[in-house]
Amino acid sequence: MATDRTGEGGLSIPARPAAGTATWRIEIDTIDWRPKFTVRIQLDSPDTSALVIRAANEKQPEARSHGVKILSTGASHANPGFVSAALMALEDGRPQPYMINNQVTFDSSDSSGAVRGAFELVASRYAEDGQMIHKIVWRHLNGAFAATHNPVPELPPKMTAQLQERILRRALDGYIITWSGAINGDGDASSTQSPALAREFLSSRWDAAMTIDSLSTSPQHTYVRLRGRYVPIVCSLSDEHDDIRCERRPKGTQ
Repeated sequence: MATDRTGEGGLSIPARPAAGTATWRIEIDTIDWRPKFTVRIQLDSPDTSALVIRAANEKQPEARSHGVKILSTGASHANPGFVSAALMALEDGRPQPYMINNQVTFDSSDSSGAVRGAFELVASRYAEDGQMIHKIVWRHLNGAFAATHNPVPELPPKMTAQLQERILRRALDGYIITWSGAINGDGDASSTQSPALAREFLSSRWDAAMTIDSLSTSPQHTYVRLRGRYVPIVCSLSDEHDDIRCERRPKGTQ
């Protein structure tokens, strides 16, 4: 494995070898509260970094190259042709999160249950340089992994009111962006412009954390109200107002 950082203006630090370990197991993704096939790669040199690669569901990705989907506002992670990836690097004693794109290749599992693959990733973050216009810190990761199965079950994350609301807002963001015809990587506008298709759109992406209280939609108008499965929070949106409205509302109330 190797790393390479590039600053604004082409400043480059030569690639350096990085040793590490890799494991896989099924974990809950707090983006949408769904269980997903997850590979964790710990790089211990030249600095400590944790790379997390998640499939779209519990299945091991097919043996081929997969694009890395950048989960922008409202985007879901429902397309099995993509994976998501996150990098947290400990730099100068401080954890630094990076955004990642490019691709990950999965090979078939071997007889021991190890999952093999390779990655070619470009990660970036804003530099903490005290400037109004920040430089970009780049990190290029290229390497191969053989992830062994981690038999220890994941300690489930805790669903909080803040997290529940964030998931509902993300679901409604993705819905209204798609309904309005903007490119979000989640589907065509037509997939949200009839009640049956709109319900399928939302349920197929977010049903692990929400239920649909009310929905009416057409190419001209739309209204959706979602309810959290774990915390009594209801969030709604309409094409008639430009914000998502959330409130705590006990089950059984309208």
